[in-house]
Amino acid sequence: MNFSADTIKITVYRGNTTWDLVEGKDYTIEKVEGIDTWCKYRYIISKDNFEENGIYHVTIASKDSVENDAISEKFSFVIDNEPPVCTIFWIKKRKCVCCR
Repeated sequence: MNFSADTIKITVYRGNTTWDLVEGKDYTIEKVEGIDTWCKYRYIISKDNFEENGIYHVTIASKDSVENDAISEKFSFVIDNEPPVCTIFWIKKRKCVCCR
């Protein structure tokens, strides 16, 4: 089975924002040769699509050449580039120490 760009849809969701990725710009596809007769593909999504902090949900959906739905994959992850912050309270001494 061969897939074309019209039959593959990769969608990214972050907060209230949704966008579709474009092959060759946002991701590439590699055919993975295996020992069985099934075609396997590796989707390589550019990290540039995930620069902002947030919870990301990604859906990859495709159809084969006769319009059969292939298995869709969904996964989620968090990008957090903020430095850690901790607040320590010493109640007995009525002090608050904040560290970053």
